[in-house]
Amino acid sequence: MNSKASVLWVFGVIVILLSSCGSRSFRIRETYDAAVSARRVELNLSHLGRSTNNFGLYTLNQNIIKEIKEGGETVITVYDLLKIDSEGFDIEKKVFIIVRENESHSMELLTFEKQFDRNVASTSEEIMRADSSNVSVVTQISETKQRTARFKYVLSADILSKIKNSNQISLQYYAGPDLISVQLKGRSLRKLKELIDRN
Repeated sequence: MNSKASVLWVFGVIVILLSSCGSRSFRIRETYDAAVSARRVELNLSHLGRSTNNFGLYTLNQNIIKEIKEGGETVITVYDLLKIDSEGFDIEKKVFIIVRENESHSMELLTFEKQFDRNVASTSEEIMRADSSNVSVVTQISETKQRTARFKYVLSADILSKIKNSNQISLQYYAGPDLISVQLKGRSLRKLKELIDRN
């Protein structure tokens, strides 16, 4: 197995393990934050997929937090952690939410951070010399590259209303020519609507 195939195999195993843990990501937790006198309702969602130009696999982890202050003020903030395993371009500083087919809304980002991680691993074997001594020889070198971006944005009352009336929404991210489109539907969308309706 060459190094690229072994990296893909390992990544595939990780994807399977993460997807088997996916049911935990649909739990809504509620706590009280005494520091800001607010109830916090939190939903964690995980999404796995492949980018449109097949530059690599992606994972998107979302923490969606609804803060309900004692005076009744409510704010829903989304924290996205997007990871792309690829040789592609940097993740761009933009997020779109698409509702009702082609109705696109650009999110005003409060925070955007990105990083690039490169890991090199080697495999070595012990080989016996003619004089019966052992020497360690590197037999394989593999490299993985990962681009990570963190986004923070607030869902406006208009967007929340449109999400509540939609059967499916999409989140769109860009990395150069690559489009990363994440669909929320079914159980994940139902849980998001449940969080929006919590008082």
